[in-house]
Amino acid sequence: MKCNRCDEVVGDCAVCSICRGSFHFHCGGIQEVGYKRLGERKSQWRCQTCREGSTSSAIDPVNKVSPLPAAAPPAGLPSPDNTNVSARGDGEGDVVSTNVCLSRILQQLAAMDKKLCRLDELNSNVNTVRSDILELQTSLNFHTAKFEEFTKKVTKLESKVAQVSKDSEVQQKSITTIIDDLNRNDQWVRRHNVEIQGVPESKDENLLTIFKKLVHLAGLPYDASTELDFISRVAHMNADNSKPRCIILRFVSRYKKDEFVAALRKLRLTATDLGFANKMTLHFNDHLTPKNRLLLRQVKKKCN
Repeated sequence: MKCNRCDEVVGDCAVCSICRGSFHFHCGGIQEVGYKRLGERKSQWRCQTCREGSTSSAIDPVNKVSPLPAAAPPAGLPSPDNTNVSARGDGEGDVVSTNVCLSRILQQLAAMDKKLCRLDELNSNVNTVRSDILELQTSLNFHTAKFEEFTKKVTKLESKVAQVSKDSEVQQKSITTIIDDLNRNDQWVRRHNVEIQGVPESKDENLLTIFKKLVHLAGLPYDASTELDFISRVAHMNADNSKPRCIILRFVSRYKKDEFVAALRKLRLTATDLGFANKMTLHFNDHLTPKNRLLLRQVKKKCN
């Protein structure tokens, strides 16, 4: 099927109700949206040629109208008077005037028809834009609601995080207090203990014999069976430490412990004094907790 105007193949097209010709929308003087918006009025749509032809046919009769010549009166009859001639002439003038007015009206109607087609197009475009705006408004409302929902959730989460932070601070203070209390209690439990460093280890050693030698060197009349609660070596906190393990003595009386430590510190003993070939210096200290030992080490480091 070809277009009646450009004679090119046409697919979706406008069909004239007069000549039944098929036209591209732009060849027929109408946009596709406007044509589809006509609905039932598609059966009344006319191409430009048919519209102009309708106007010309309405005007042509006017151009073909010409006044009839006055007929000669028959012989023997009186000629018509001037009044009748004037009346016939006036009637012909009225016909011409009416046809002219009718042609003008038809022209104006054709112009209005074109404007109405354009108006239909404009209405279609406006409706499309209005639909797009409504969709945009709906989408905007949806996203606004979601944003408000997320804002509320974030506000709640921030409130919870702030509360958790406060609770964490309180719990951290409580934990610190508990750790300090445990360290203080642990040190209190060790108040009767003495830590001896530098005594070499042997396979069949007898720690009570070492204690008796120390008491003899210090000149203290201590009996291990009555003065000591226990004596033992303890493992290093660092498994890679190759030094001899420390000896821990627990006295029954704290005052005996203090007297023992004070007397032996004055002697500045070495392992040789206990019968060992090693000349490692012996150290006699209070048995400190790991935390207090670290604190003491840090203090000594700063002092040096």
